[in-house]
Amino acid sequence: MITLRGSGFTNRTTVQIQTIPWVLSPVTVIDATTLRFQLPKSYFGVEANYSITVSNPDSAISIPVSLSTGRPAPAIANGGIVNAASYAGGVISPGEIITIFGANFEEGMKVNFDGIVAAPFAVTSTQMSVVVPDGLTGARDTPVVIEQTIERRSLAQRVAVSPAHPGLFTANATGKGFAAALNQDGSVNSPANPAKKGEIAVLWGTGGGVESLPQKVFIDGIESEILYAAGKDGLWQLNVRIPEFASKGEVVWRAGERESVEGVFVSLKEN
Repeated sequence: MITLRGSGFTNRTTVQIQTIPWVLSPVTVIDATTLRFQLPKSYFGVEANYSITVSNPDSAISIPVSLSTGRPAPAIANGGIVNAASYAGGVISPGEIITIFGANFEEGMKVNFDGIVAAPFAVTSTQMSVVVPDGLTGARDTPVVIEQTIERRSLAQRVAVSPAHPGLFTANATGKGFAAALNQDGSVNSPANPAKKGEIAVLWGTGGGVESLPQKVFIDGIESEILYAAGKDGLWQLNVRIPEFASKGEVVWRAGERESVEGVFVSLKEN
């Protein structure tokens, strides 16, 4: 027996499974907040993730809820699609490395971006990392689904697509704090090994979009000279000259019209 709880249920409320009206068993209205119906035993013999919605006549269909049968199906956490460097969500871009948080992830699962399928390169039970396919273009929302078989797949989570979504990798892998950066001599930049102003720093990021987009880096709001900026397999390298008048070392990367999040720094030597 399946019990649905909500509000506004009447004797005219209908149930849909996978968007198809449910007719295989009666739907009983317990009260305005509770519905019940019987799901046949055959539905539990396979691994599946069913999308259940309800609606009243002349009203919108409810937000779907997920019902997993057999082995639990993968599920994407609400807001769980983020830039792998900055953890900023809400947007993805072609060629960006993203991290997806959720549950019941396994090796062999794929990520379906509105019909374009990509294989993740790192998977645990609660998160996976994947490069957004280059073919995903255009200013639109796209459904993202984790899938292993036709039956064993997550509900779609929609996310906006932008030409770029820049994020800088940090040394502590939190998206904030000191950048994962190299000094001009190739040593790791850190408070114990700061960079000299006027020298080159190497930054790493993802989400720069296509290389035809204009790329800019600002340190303490001062536009820095970029000597090299390119991406491969989702990972971008940015070689920039540290402005002589920089002070705090806060770095912002602008790709096209989007900027990376604030709160990322290179460590600088005092004058």
